[in-house]
Amino acid sequence: MKKSFLLLLSVFSLAACNKQTQQAPTVDERQVLVTKMQVCEVPFRIPAQLRGKQDIAILPQVSGMLMDVMVEEGQRVTKGQPMFRIDATAYQAAVENAKGTVLRAEASVNIAQLEVAAKKELLDRNIISEHEYKVQENNLRIAQATLEEALGALDHAQNDLNHTTILAPHTGVVGTITYKQGSLVSPNMAQPLTIVSDNSMIYAYASLAERSYMVLLTEYGSKDNIIKELPDMNLVLADGSKFPHSGRLETISGVIDKTTGAISIRIAFPNPEGQLSTGGSAQVEFMYSFDGIVIPRKATFDIQDKTYCYVANKQDSVYTISSKMIDVMRLNETEFAVEGLTEGDMVVTEGVKKLVNGQQIQPLFDTVPMISNK
Repeated sequence: MKKSFLLLLSVFSLAACNKQTQQAPTVDERQVLVTKMQVCEVPFRIPAQLRGKQDIAILPQVSGMLMDVMVEEGQRVTKGQPMFRIDATAYQAAVENAKGTVLRAEASVNIAQLEVAAKKELLDRNIISEHEYKVQENNLRIAQATLEEALGALDHAQNDLNHTTILAPHTGVVGTITYKQGSLVSPNMAQPLTIVSDNSMIYAYASLAERSYMVLLTEYGSKDNIIKELPDMNLVLADGSKFPHSGRLETISGVIDKTTGAISIRIAFPNPEGQLSTGGSAQVEFMYSFDGIVIPRKATFDIQDKTYCYVANKQDSVYTISSKMIDVMRLNETEFAVEGLTEGDMVVTEGVKKLVNGQQIQPLFDTVPMISNK
């Protein structure tokens, strides 16, 4: 009987002990950040297409067989440098024929001049009539006109001959050479022989979303002020590296594209080493500054497509946490700029995935994070 009583007593004692444990749960310590407004800088990137300062398509001015290709793709050429040579045989013959025509026309003019002089003497002696003299003057004018036509034909033939050697129109870099030696070429070709790009300055053409443009317009006051005051921009290349020279915004289109809802901009980048080429793609980057609240990325968690954090609220001497939905903007690898919090909120910054709404914590207060733009 005594043994049974002791056993019963131990069972009730264990139950009471368990009940006491449930009523007095442990309170975890958690790092907590007290939020504060600060200046945030966000790298803003938009895709861009690269174009040289001046890209000129090289098309032949005359037809014929391409005899020589005197440049190579990617070669840097100077203004006036020979690039291609077209068969000049027929054009040289045309020049010689035109020269012969000029000589005959010059002889006709000389004869007509002698005739006019002779007729003038006879007119002065009243041997011939005024009419006969005028006829001879007109013959001289016809001979002179024929000479002018012959000289024009010679110039045209000489120009055609000169165009058989195609020269670089400006200093730049040779693009893809479409036609090879032995090809038949003409001014009506669908594709140029090549393109010479002056890439001493590279223009990055990009489309700025209307909403982003309106934000800039609100901040700077006018389109001209945006161009004048917007900080220098960076260029992020296709491999993720940054181009070593910064660029300046030069133009903003006055028309918003109805299809894309974007406005075109052009940014100029110096390209002294020739690293950038026409036709390339990149991303234009500039820093956008605003006042905001910053929290560590580790303080957030996602449920479906929403982002949350835990905010601690003090009631008497007890801190109870509750989840709060927020909008975030990535500043760097470790920090978010946040909308949905107010200055002074106490945000839990560690172990958030193990917490639940209504849980009590013992806060360990952090300092406000310093933004490190990486």
